[in-house]
Amino acid sequence: MEKILMAFDSGDPGRDILSFGIYLSRLTHSKLTGVFLENQPEDQRPVVKNMYEGTYVGLEVDERSTAWQAKMQKIEKGIDQFRSFYANHGIGTAVHRDKGMPVKELMGETRYADLLVVDPETSCRKELDNLPTAFVEEMLANAECPVVIAPCSFEGIEEIVFAWDGSESAAFAIKQFTYLFPQLGDKKAIIVYVKDSEERIVSDKLKMQEWLEHHYSVIQWEELPGEVDTALFGYLLKKRKVFIVFGAYGRNAVSRFFRHSHAEKVIKTVTQPLFITHR
Repeated sequence: MEKILMAFDSGDPGRDILSFGIYLSRLTHSKLTGVFLENQPEDQRPVVKNMYEGTYVGLEVDERSTAWQAKMQKIEKGIDQFRSFYANHGIGTAVHRDKGMPVKELMGETRYADLLVVDPETSCRKELDNLPTAFVEEMLANAECPVVIAPCSFEGIEEIVFAWDGSESAAFAIKQFTYLFPQLGDKKAIIVYVKDSEERIVSDKLKMQEWLEHHYSVIQWEELPGEVDTALFGYLLKKRKVFIVFGAYGRNAVSRFFRHSHAEKVIKTVTQPLFITHR
């Protein structure tokens, strides 16, 4: 892995996500690119413009306004903080400032990146009403590289938990994670699945086991009873120091969980890094 994007929209990078960036960079020997999202449409105001054809009302950013200048100063301060934090740890960085529509701009960035790291509070909005925000959910669905939702606090990685349902998406996520993080091959790999009547989990288990043995030294399978939403997340809420991996199947489960669970459970879940692919 060579290029890791880290998205910030507030101009104030949190120390937790910055610390997680140190771990990723040192683990993979990758450069970190901070993407600071300015979200200019949010600051546009209607203005009357005179043209040869007549007068019309258009949208324009008032760069002379106190609010705009304060926002730019905050972003500049955040960029300085990002650069100095990683410089002090001997980590190479680059900075991109994305203007315009945040999702569209960041999607374009992900096409040429190996990994996107986002804070669960990244919103490009002033009010943070839930975790993850609508912005993060949209990125999970549209990013053109895998996405990691950074933990609210990071204590290291001792195990990797792969969510498995025997599908192409689950296998793709496991392979993508393994290819991007071969350095974690010495960690215990736990493949967790919810018991159901479909035979593909059983029939593909031996094939998946054989593939995993080429990449991980310790492999453990865990079967959970019950429904996916309750069984899987009840299991994950108890885990600590793990990297959780989901495919498209997993992302749908994550979305349902965030919509229907209490905020306390959401916060507990995102204390562990989540690796999510959208295929």
